[in-house]
Amino acid sequence: MSWQETAITMVAITFGMTLLIVLVLQLSKIIGTVVSARRERVLRELATELRAGQEHLSAEVAEIRRVVEETGRRVREVDY
Repeated sequence: MSWQETAITMVAITFGMTLLIVLVLQLSKIIGTVVSARRERVLRELATELRAGQEHLSAEVAEIRRVVEETGRRVREVDY
């Protein structure tokens, strides 16, 4: 193999390795973006579920307060 062929082969190998590195970096960036988007989606879903749970608990607390007030009224009525 002549020195020209060796030089061309080395340049081709270097170019190929550079392309491979760029490809790996781009794939890593894409994967990071996908993971970040998935994480954000999961967090939004959790926030929605937490709000729904909080609203449900608020309704339950309101019902308990209503029952306590009603019971208090009945107790006062019995006392008099």
